[in-house]
Amino acid sequence: MAESGTRAADDDGSRKRQCVALRVAAVTPHEHVLAGTFWQQHCGSNDTSVRLIAGAYRRSLECNSSKMVADTATRAVTVQTPSLFIDLRIAQARPAVLAQAGSLEELTNAQIASLASSTHCFGGATEREPPSDDVPHGHTCVCTRSHLIDWQSFPRLSPNRWSVEERWEHGGWVEWSVRRDAAGQAAYIEHWRTLHGSREPFLALRRITQSSLPFPEALLLVAGDAFAFIEGRRQGLPLVVPGTDGQPADRGRIEPLVAAAIAADDRDALLAMCSMECHYGSVSGAPGEGHEEDPEASLLRGGRTATAGRWRIDLSSGPWREGTSFAEYVQGFRIGGIDPPAPQDVKENALPGLPTMRLAHTSSHDKRSHDLWQVFQCEGISSV
Repeated sequence: MAESGTRAADDDGSRKRQCVALRVAAVTPHEHVLAGTFWQQHCGSNDTSVRLIAGAYRRSLECNSSKMVADTATRAVTVQTPSLFIDLRIAQARPAVLAQAGSLEELTNAQIASLASSTHCFGGATEREPPSDDVPHGHTCVCTRSHLIDWQSFPRLSPNRWSVEERWEHGGWVEWSVRRDAAGQAAYIEHWRTLHGSREPFLALRRITQSSLPFPEALLLVAGDAFAFIEGRRQGLPLVVPGTDGQPADRGRIEPLVAAAIAADDRDALLAMCSMECHYGSVSGAPGEGHEEDPEASLLRGGRTATAGRWRIDLSSGPWREGTSFAEYVQGFRIGGIDPPAPQDVKENALPGLPTMRLAHTSSHDKRSHDLWQVFQCEGISSV
């Protein structure tokens, strides 16, 4: 009887997940990842380019009117090329003591839970939609983001879809959610302020093979002097059913999964959940033109003094990485004159016609690796 009940519960869970998959419409962030068609859908077409907002930006404000919430304390940055993006957001509530650790493994279970709840990062593709009635008066366009890699669990049922209000004369642009609250207002508004020297040139790389398995997706983006890197988990989070088991009604979150792992005293699961890496920083490591500090970059560092050195990490999902260098990871990158890879080296979703490069580096998992990366976009850069 117990075994029969277990099978029935498993079948019910399977049906729920099938229902969730059916509810994930084409405009939702995880639809193409769940279908295994992400790179086929996002091939960098000029028709969908978001060049007008390409660059790196600090979020100075997030406003949610229906909840009477205005957030100016979260350290949030987005690095956007004309096609791909990486977002990293660190809540003010992240305990400073976490930075004293040397690695994720040195944290206690309670500290890992704090890290999970105070971190959010995601990366993927941003596309500009064709002109429509959804573009408010005075706004330039509507954009949609699809998430390839996400700190939160899949799926999210509400779209990541917003209109752009350009305010360059005031230092950036405003993101207005297309979704509306009960009062007919934008569900949220975000102000994005330009980081110095980030509007050009651009480089977007995606990893297509790796010597160690299982194979996680990874992106490396450069916008002017700003860079961002994101690498997915080697063991993905389980697909959840929004509205059940402590999950919000419209999306999956990592916190209920962390709580369940702590209750089960499953440290391996906790470490796997927070194994995703995401960094933002400065390629040159210089404080800025005329050696003047960029106040926006200083705010992302939380007021911490900038250290010298190229590929300096200013904000990270792992607080112990902030202030360190990413240079060892990217050494050996060269753009141009690169031979096509052998067929056996290419992951089956590699995009045809794009150049590739091989890179030897020390990975976050302390193994020498010879990754093959695809140059998704390169404008104005001859080498890294």
